[in-house]
This record gives sequence, structure tokens and C-alpha cells, in this order.
Amino acid sequence: MEQRFVVAAPPIEAWIDRNTKQYHLSFAVPGIDLQNVQLNIQGHDLTISGDQKRGDGAQNPDYLKNEFYIGPFERTVRLPNIVDVEKLAARYSNGTVEIVAPLKDTGTGQQTQQKGS
Repeated sequence: MEQRFVVAAPPIEAWIDRNTKQYHLSFAVPGIDLQNVQLNIQGHDLTISGDQKRGDGAQNPDYLKNEFYIGPFERTVRLPNIVDVEKLAARYSNGTVEIVAPLKDTGTGQQTQQKGS
């Protein structure tokens, strides 16, 4: 088993759209090739991981300052229990991986019971 040191964790944004009854979770992974991104779900724990590769090595600039992270990254987010993890969908656009899943029907709607007399 290969061990690797992970330093970076992509920032997230999570919200619930109450109109569509969907959970949304976005991971910012700008500049990372989608081939280098993996998603893994275990129970309600969703992990995004990958590797930001270096360029082709053709240029070796004499940096004055470099804050771009190169190397492996990983982040695990615990999804709320109301999320139907069996129906997760993922899409990638403009450096963002967005996870969308419907909310479970919790059956908490008002029900009227008629009692016999």
C-alpha cells in the first residue's frame, strides 16, 4: 500500500434547495484535470481526492513567490442523514465538482386520522 502525505483540502459550499428538495455540495478544484479527481462514498461520508500534477517541466521559472498547490489533495464531508446517498449525481464544470442528491422523504407530513365513535 502506497502512503502519501496529503496537505490540501479543497474548499466546499453546501446547501439545501427546499423548492426542489435537493442537497447540493460543491468542491472547488480549479486547474485540476478531471482525470485526476476521484469521488468515493462510504455510508454518508463522501470523499474527494486527487492529485494536482506539475506541468510538463518545459519551463522552470525563477519564482519570487508561488502559492499554487501542487500534489495530492483529499477532503471528506459527512452528508446529512436526510440525503438519499443512493441517488447521488456528480457533474464537473469550470473547476467545480458539484454533487446533487434528493432529500429522503421523511414522512413528517401532516396526516389526519379519523377516530371511530
